[in-house]
Amino acid sequence: MTGGGERGPIERELKFRVPDLVAVRARVEREGGRRLHPGAFEDNLVWDREGRLRAERCVLRLRRDRKGARLTFKGPPTMRGGVKERLEHEVS
Repeated sequence: MTGGGERGPIERELKFRVPDLVAVRARVEREGGRRLHPGAFEDNLVWDREGRLRAERCVLRLRRDRKGARLTFKGPPTMRGGVKERLEHEVS
């Protein structure tokens, strides 16, 4: 999540198809990159009532991991210059 708009924090997201994850990780390591934290299991529950949030292209999610629990609301996405943006509010 980055920035903040008039309505609140904005999440900006780019996704890339990676056909060979092992090769990408090897390349990052060759270039001096290193993993800072081990991978972690997280449990994500998405809440909706009769599909109303989905119909509005919004998400209400409860995420639990080793750090605790966070409830996140994501507003409907928009595309700007190939980047998906959406309003995001999160509480612990």
